[in-house]
This record gives sequence, structure tokens and C-alpha cells, in this order.
Amino acid sequence: MESHGPIPQTPVPPRHSRFRLLLAAPLWLTGLVGVWYGLLFLPVPTYLRFEGWATRATGEVKTAKEKVAAQEKTERDAWQASRKPGEARPAESKAAESKPGSAPKPENGPPASPGLVKLKLELKEREREAKTAAETLDLFLTKRQLPAFLHREAPGFAPAARAAGSGLGLAFIARITLAVGVMCLMVGTFARFRRRLPLRLVRWTAWSVLGWFGCYTLAVFGVVAAIAEAGVDIGGYAPDPVNVFFWKYDLLWPAVLVALLALFVHLHTQRAQAFADAGLAAPEGEEGSGDRMLESLRTHGRDPRFRKSHYASWLTHLAVLVLIPWLLQLLGCVKDYRVPKGSGEPAVLMVQVKPVKKEKKKRITLRPDSSISFHMPDLDDSKLMQEVVEATELKYKVDLAARAGRMGAGGGKKGGWPDGMENALVRFIRLDHRGPGWDDGMSSAHRADLNFLEEFNKLTGFKVSNKSEAHPIRLLARYRKGFAPPFVYLTGDGNIGTSGSDVQVLRNYLLGGGLLFADAGSRRFHDSFRGLMEQVFPGQPLRVIADDDPIFQFPFSFPNGAPPLWHHGGTGAMGIKHRDRWVVFYHPGDINDAWKTGHSGLQSELAEGAYHMGVNIVYYSFTHYLEETKQYRK
Repeated sequence: MESHGPIPQTPVPPRHSRFRLLLAAPLWLTGLVGVWYGLLFLPVPTYLRFEGWATRATGEVKTAKEKVAAQEKTERDAWQASRKPGEARPAESKAAESKPGSAPKPENGPPASPGLVKLKLELKEREREAKTAAETLDLFLTKRQLPAFLHREAPGFAPAARAAGSGLGLAFIARITLAVGVMCLMVGTFARFRRRLPLRLVRWTAWSVLGWFGCYTLAVFGVVAAIAEAGVDIGGYAPDPVNVFFWKYDLLWPAVLVALLALFVHLHTQRAQAFADAGLAAPEGEEGSGDRMLESLRTHGRDPRFRKSHYASWLTHLAVLVLIPWLLQLLGCVKDYRVPKGSGEPAVLMVQVKPVKKEKKKRITLRPDSSISFHMPDLDDSKLMQEVVEATELKYKVDLAARAGRMGAGGGKKGGWPDGMENALVRFIRLDHRGPGWDDGMSSAHRADLNFLEEFNKLTGFKVSNKSEAHPIRLLARYRKGFAPPFVYLTGDGNIGTSGSDVQVLRNYLLGGGLLFADAGSRRFHDSFRGLMEQVFPGQPLRVIADDDPIFQFPFSFPNGAPPLWHHGGTGAMGIKHRDRWVVFYHPGDINDAWKTGHSGLQSELAEGAYHMGVNIVYYSFTHYLEETKQYRK
């Protein structure tokens, strides 16, 4: 019998080969992106449910109140109709029997019927449910970053998503994203460290990622289309075609990167090295289809000229649609700030000051002994509002005889500055410091920046921008000298997120003629802002601005200094001076809240004072910036 010797064993490649790492690394990266995106989006469907619950409960309370009011009116009308003509009311009979000088007990109507009592009990139940829903939503938002942003900056997102039926789709996409991310991490680990490469499992994973990419893309287009159709602003940006494109771009570019990594992994599973690592023979000889495809890409195939033209077309589209927008976002671009040209006077309208007379609101009571009260306290009844009114006590009354022309410099009557630019728009630019609340008031519901610009236009007649603007602190360095914003606005309700380079950029901007206009949305921001100023101007602490300072005199006169408003860090305005010029104006209250639509419950007279204070700051910054930088515009 012929002996053939021992059966040769197929050598198993080492587990730590470079090829294994080439497959595992993209899977790990894909898995990390998938897990991060899944955890980020997973709370959004829950937010939609909680927000819908709170909205529905609030609507039910409103409906229940309307039913109670209608039932009360019906019973009162029926009771009055049932009384005989000339019959004295119970209150009148008691008044006739009472001693002179004694006040009769009022009788407001008939006793409540069982139906009315039932409606009032239902109202109480609805109010309890609405309170529970609101507290649950608030507690949820304190622990979830993305839902809190959507609730604050895009209040119309939840209704639009529910109307479009996107809630279930978002929940499905969030769970699939998390599952695919975990699977990629596990398969990448197997591909790196198992003795034999799990080739089929790696391929299935790559195809799963590509399938997820298709579902995710459809979901992004659907949700963004629903937002655009509903006209929902996000972070103060309207859903115009440009913003819609950038919203899709911001949501899709990580997914596109993940899809490219999946294609890369799938291509390498078709190489001969992959079959060898899996202990299999290549199906078509020594080379796999992946090797042939890579070779074709390297040599440009049978028609190199045609292939190169395709490459150029694809690269051009990639540069225009992806690389250039990404570079613009990374590097940032700014537009020259131009001050209106003309000639004017410092004073527009002088004002007189007198105490505010607060009207007492009426209260509605059904019966003196009723256990149900329809008096609902509002912000005007709070202790904080009483402190604001008592501390401010300002009502601005226009003295038309003091009109001295339109605002500006040079002594003319048309308004403007001789060193300004023709057809310039007054713009309001705030700084994105990456801390919480930097964009407070920019949403379409609040419109703080736009409300101020519109009021500025009414008070001065200057043309203003029709949109709010914001950019990071670092972009202040990209403005041309002499064409930077004369002032920038900073606010927030938490810690300010800045780097060492941001501090230096801000200092250079202020020393170069700019003014930082800041206010506090919370005590935490107040403490953080003081710390930032210590970095920007070491050894120059914030100091109280005197009531007779020129910044409080033109164009509106504030005999008692800036209105204190809410007291987050004191009652008086503070600042920092450089070469006899205020480079920082800091209001420890919250002017931003007074500018919001509805003035955050503040009386209109006090909100008007906040607008006037803003006009004074704009006038001060324009005048001093043009003087400081005039040599750069010659």
C-alpha cells in the first residue's frame, strides 16, 4: 500500500496581522459612532411622548375651565330668570334687616348644582394631571441634552414631528443605530483577536451598516421636511432652503463616513488575504474580487482617460457639497460690519421719569365660602416682580420738546455718522461661547434680538437687519480692522466655555475699539462671567458705572442708572474701562428676558426702559468704535 505521508496542515495566519487591524479599526470606529448617535437620539421619542402628554393635559385643563365657566353662566342666567319681578335678592333683604353702618354679606348666585360640582372636580383632576405632566417633562429635560435643546430652541419641533408621524420612525432609527453600533464593536473585536477570521459575519455586518444608512437617510429627509413644512425655527434660524440644506448636511455627514467605512470593510473581505485568514480558498484562484477591484482603481482600468474624468467629477462634487461647507464651518467667514453714514446729534428723545402706578387686578370669586378659587397668581403677584417694580420705579415719558434730531454725530438732522457707510444695516451679533443658554432668546418664539432691532428701528429710523446673527468668539479675529462689530452681545445661564485663544481674541477685539455688552441669565453665569473678565483683563476688576456716566445720558437719560430688572448678580451695571472708554458693559440683571416676546411677564413700561438702555449702548459703541478705528478706513 502506497504511503502518502502526513496530511499537510493549512497554516493559520497570526491573529495580530496588519490585515486584521485593517478590518477591525473601521468596525470599531463605526461602532463608536453608532453607539454615540444611538444614545443621543434614543431620548427624543420619549421627549415627544412627554411633551405630547403635557400639551394634551394643558389643553384638557383649558377645555375643562371653559365648561365650568359655561355651566356657571347657564345656572346664573337660569337663577336670575326664575326670580319674580321686584323680588329683593337675599343680599338686599339681609341689608334691609341689618343695622345701619353694617355691610351686607354678598350673595353672588345660586348654590352650585351637582353637575357644576362634578365639572369642578373634573377640572381639579385635569389640573393635577397637567401639573404631573409638566413636572415629569421638566425632570426629563434636566437629564437629556438633545431634547432640552429642541424644547428650548425649537418649540414647534415636537408638534411637527407628531403631526408627520415621525415619533415611531425616530424610535426605530435610534434603536437600530444603537444595535448596529454594538454589533460593529463586537464583530471588530472578533475580527481582530479570533484565531480564524469570521469572514461571513464581517460581511453581514458591513451590509447591515449600509442598510442602516439607507433607513437613517430616509428618516433625516422626512423629519427635516416636516420641520420645514411646519415652519419651525431651530436655534433662531428659519427653515429656508439654505438652512434646510445645512441641517441635512450636519445630520448626514457622519452617516456618510460610516457608510464609506462599511464599503471599505466589505471590499477587503473580498481579498485573497481575507479568505486565507478565514482558512478558505479564494473562489477564483489566487486573487479575490476585492484584489481585482483595488488593482483596477490603481491602474484606472482599460480606459484610464475615461476613468480619470469620472474621478475628477466625483471629487469636484465632493469638494462643493462636503469639503467647502465643512471648511466654512471649521474656519468660519464673517461679513464686514458697516455703521450707517450721515450726520446727527447725540439726543433723540429726552425722557422724564416718574413713579409707576400699578393697577390692581380684579379677582373673581363665586362664593365667599367656596372651596374653589379661580384666582390664578401670575408673575406680577410674585415677590420678585414686586422687588423689580419697587427698585426700578421708572416710567419713560417722551418729552417731544427735547427732540434734537436723529441719532448720530456731526451735528446734522438726518442721523448717522460721518465716517459710516451708505445703506448700512444695524446688525446684532451675539457670541457663541459653547456654554448653556448662550442662544437664549434667539428662537422664533422669543425673538429677543429681532425685537430689539425692530424697536431700534422705530426709535432711531435706521435700517436694521432682518435676522439675528451669532458666531464663536474666535471669529472676532477674522474681521478687518475698522470693520468689526462695534459691539457684541454675550449672555447665558451657566458656565462660559472658552479656551485660552478665545480669551486672547476677545481681549484684542476690545482693545481694538470693540465693546462687550453682556447680561446674566443666572447667578452661575454671573460668577463665570466675572472669572472670564479676570482672564481677559487681569488686575482690572468690574466696577460699578456711575449714574451720571455718559452711557446713561445719550440718547436716553437714565437719572438712576440702568434699570435693575432681575437681580442675578446685583442691581447696578458694571464695566471695565480702557483709555477712558468702556470696553465692557455688564448688566447683572437680564435685559435679554425683557426683550423677549411677552417681556417674560415684565410690565411694558419696564421693558421699554430695557430697549432704551440697549439703544444707548449701541450709540456709545458706534461713536467710540469709529473714533478708535478711523485710521483703518482712510
